[in-house]
Amino acid sequence: MRTCILLILLLACSADGARAQFGSVIGRVVDARSTEPLADANVTLTSIGEQRGTATDALGRFTFTNITPGTYELAASHVGYVTSTLTIEVAFGQIVSVDTRLDPAPEDLEEVVVEADASAAESVGRFHIDAADLERIPLPDVSGDLASYLLTRPGVVSPGDRGGQLFIRGGTPAHNLVLLDGMRVYQPFHIVGFYSIFPSDLVARADVFAGGFGARYGGRIGSVVDVRSRNGNKQRVTGAISMAPFLASVHAGVPFVPGAVSLVGSARESIIERLSPGLLGRELPYRFGDRFVKLHAYLNTTSSLSLTLLNSFDEGNIAGLAGRDRFSRWINTSAGGRYTYLHPETAIMTEIEAYGTHYSSRFIPSDGEERTSDITSYHGEMHVGYLLDRLDVHFGFFGSTHLMAYNLGTRDADVSENVTEAGVYAYVPWDVVESLHVEPGVRIQTFTNGIGTSVEPRLRGTWSPGGILDRQRFTGALGIYHQQLLGLNNQRDVTDAFFAWVPNPRFSPLPRSSHVILGTSRALLPYLSVSVDLYRRSLRNVSFALLDLGVQQRALRRPAPLERVDGSARGIDLTLELTRSHLYLYAGYSLSAVTYRLERERERVRPDDEGVLHTSVQQTDDTFSAPHDRRHQLNLVAQLAFGSYELSARWQIGSGLPFTPIHGYVDLPVPEPNDRDHLSGAGPRRASFGEAYSKRLPTYHRLDVSAERSFDFEGWGLVVHAGIVNVYDRANIFSYDLLLNRRIDQFPIIPTVGMKIQLDG
Repeated sequence: MRTCILLILLLACSADGARAQFGSVIGRVVDARSTEPLADANVTLTSIGEQRGTATDALGRFTFTNITPGTYELAASHVGYVTSTLTIEVAFGQIVSVDTRLDPAPEDLEEVVVEADASAAESVGRFHIDAADLERIPLPDVSGDLASYLLTRPGVVSPGDRGGQLFIRGGTPAHNLVLLDGMRVYQPFHIVGFYSIFPSDLVARADVFAGGFGARYGGRIGSVVDVRSRNGNKQRVTGAISMAPFLASVHAGVPFVPGAVSLVGSARESIIERLSPGLLGRELPYRFGDRFVKLHAYLNTTSSLSLTLLNSFDEGNIAGLAGRDRFSRWINTSAGGRYTYLHPETAIMTEIEAYGTHYSSRFIPSDGEERTSDITSYHGEMHVGYLLDRLDVHFGFFGSTHLMAYNLGTRDADVSENVTEAGVYAYVPWDVVESLHVEPGVRIQTFTNGIGTSVEPRLRGTWSPGGILDRQRFTGALGIYHQQLLGLNNQRDVTDAFFAWVPNPRFSPLPRSSHVILGTSRALLPYLSVSVDLYRRSLRNVSFALLDLGVQQRALRRPAPLERVDGSARGIDLTLELTRSHLYLYAGYSLSAVTYRLERERERVRPDDEGVLHTSVQQTDDTFSAPHDRRHQLNLVAQLAFGSYELSARWQIGSGLPFTPIHGYVDLPVPEPNDRDHLSGAGPRRASFGEAYSKRLPTYHRLDVSAERSFDFEGWGLVVHAGIVNVYDRANIFSYDLLLNRRIDQFPIIPTVGMKIQLDG
């Protein structure tokens, strides 16, 4: 730690000395209409004999230091916008501040924009998403959604079209860190799998790390979904209202202080539970919705403040058992704020954020006691970025506390527990040479519950043999991750999305994973890119509820016992993407294997030669496929736009998920109340299981299509939507209810129509 502090001080001193002789250029790149910051915009600074380039950060900021005094041309460009250029003068010791506003590009510039996008394709387990990406995926709605988009990415697996669960590169839903404006969200995906709390109307951008994420993120061992919401338009009022068979929504933005303060809000609620009997001739008992409000203010030219409030709810009979009170219910509530400050005279950026979040989940099995889980978390963090010439120094401090109360249906009273974690992190994005960028980092966390401290080294890197504009990139990432909070669910309850958040047991090793990723991406043509990722993830001390492994009979009404398992996830992800002005084609394929390994002692009874029974204890090592181990998965997406019309289609196919076969059932007899010598009536139902997860469900495949027509009027617009979910009515299996010996299928064919009216801001 002393060495790190000394290094930061030396860098600061050297930078101050350089600024005494040279100049600096700092600034922002924003959308000219909404003043929304544009992340990952390309910014170049050019003069005779010198040219330098950089990209904006998540807040649209950029910095050039150690600039030789003189006249420069500064150019800023971004996908979907017209390039802006201006001339600036830099003097000795001067810091020039520049705000650049980019206008949306007209259609005839689309090809130029696409070329920049293809050459910037990323790999190494990370992909960047904006609202336009979400609109390309067919959905039974007028607007796009992050959930449907993620399900087209290789390495992302969902057990079905209900339940709100995503498995990313072998991790469970509890291993995913999902953030909205820095706020942790415990259940971001709605009970109907098409939807999340992130509609395209609210998403400004999202960074998804399928693995190998950097030192700023922690507390999860799997993946990161980091979403930044849109700021409201600070110049004029905007709004939209839409309705489709699944969902109705309203969205509005108001400038409180023109150019400085804005408020944006939205509300969505499902209507499918009311329309499905007449529309489909059957019930779809799912109710869900969300509310979102955000206040954003530019306090001055160098600082901003945002306050965000989110509430979402879900309720539904996922198994579709008529007349049975078998409902999953969950509620998310999060509130927080972020203050950002860029020093006007030095290249230092500071972010301070604080939030609180509450998640409540309830589940009543068809035959069993209610299970409940509540968790409340508070988090605070301070992040500092020192922006130098060819490298940046970022470090931060954070602390979190989690209050939990849960009942898994086996206790008379809730169990209440409280755990805390705190730590520091640092990482250094460094352009070693023009063609090589590395980001070493480390995260140090201290945990309560008698667990101690973890040290997590991280490293990411990108090599472009021909420089930053080269169409070929090679990437790599590795890191170590720990997780204190466990998300427990019962494999018996496969038809429900109940998760109980509990702390890691006292004095027990934390769940741990190590990631290794190697990848490459290449722009084959200005509009055609391909990427390949190879990854391996090692897992240790993962909590897992087994239906059965070695014990041949178990009462189905009781939750399955928890075991600690080790495991691995390995695979290859391939993507091919073509983007033209009127045509978009995408193919994503993943080949993977996720296996768990359980070590434990077993007693074995064997007779000797004389028939005498002897008991011995043997150490066993059982290896089995994880229940979300989808070996092959292929997604194809196409979108064709011509004039005011837009046609989209998505076809997906995946190999069957593993399950544990059942040999048979037996209802144990019980004694008569008044006659203990006679047995009658059925007691607890027990099942005889086969080898754990040794069989697989049938192949899953489905085709969705949609069509839209846009109408533009003076000051407002109308979008009309029509589509079909599961076009050829494939009877894909969702799960199998063990108690009722009944198959449960995914959604049948569902026709959809909808419309959206929007105020042109």
